[in-house]
Amino acid sequence: MDMLLFSYFIMMSLVIVSLVLVQGEREDKKKSRIESYVHMRAPKEEAHKVSKKDIKVKFKDQFKGITQKLRKYYNTAKPTHKEDELQLKLLRAGSPLKMTVADYYIINNILRIAVPLLFVAVAIVLKLKFAQIVLVFLLGFVASFKTFDAYLSIKTRERNKKALRELPDFLDILTISVEAGLGFDLALSRTIEKRNGVLPIEFNTCLEEMRLGKTRKDALTGVKDRLNFEEMASFVNSIIQSEKLGTGIVQTLRAKSEDERDKRKQRAEEQAMKMTIKILIPLIVFIFPSIFIIALGPALLKMFNNTGGLF
Repeated sequence: MDMLLFSYFIMMSLVIVSLVLVQGEREDKKKSRIESYVHMRAPKEEAHKVSKKDIKVKFKDQFKGITQKLRKYYNTAKPTHKEDELQLKLLRAGSPLKMTVADYYIINNILRIAVPLLFVAVAIVLKLKFAQIVLVFLLGFVASFKTFDAYLSIKTRERNKKALRELPDFLDILTISVEAGLGFDLALSRTIEKRNGVLPIEFNTCLEEMRLGKTRKDALTGVKDRLNFEEMASFVNSIIQSEKLGTGIVQTLRAKSEDERDKRKQRAEEQAMKMTIKILIPLIVFIFPSIFIIALGPALLKMFNNTGGLF
């Protein structure tokens, strides 16, 4: 009996070991098949990724090629007075996205196609009639001629406002530097190093133009043209006049600095006085109705309850 049990135990142990070995072999075969499959698929997937990258590179190259051809077409054309005005307009706007006159023409032509199509798409979404869609298309076509110019005008106004805010502090530092004994050009260079903003960029361009051979008058006139507001024109004209007449530039800068500080104070007072008028709109639209509801609401409800209604 003991021998039978022992033999039975040995036999079952061998069966279990054999089953474990067989299962292990199956797992090894599965792993080897999966690894071989992965190795076989990996080059294809890599090739697929490379092909996608190649497509992106080709698309970028084609896009760059088209833009370069368009820029070459517009740049090879003979410069006209209109193109000079466009260049000045871009400079006044701060040359957004480092645009040139050729880029202006390219973007303008794209907008003349894209804006009417956008208007038509909105009209289709709103389910307008055919005649209304045609009218919307014409409106979009007319608006496309002024879209980019309106954007440049907004950028120009914002840039002039920033320069006007920076002008008093800029003049203060420039005046102190000149009073300390520095020449105007060196004082201007030191002031540019101490400040950040629109004015340092423009006067840095002015200094670069003077280093390249321009006279101080022409370089400062270029700053006045690019920053087209009254205070900057007055400052540049006073510097040019001081140099022409040979008067002391220190007195001129000190007078302009005090004048600009007074004007900044006056502008702040003007804005503060306008606030009393501007605040009437939110008062009438939002605050007064709430006050009336809180003050008269309970009395009106009580009156309605006692009389049984308005009628």
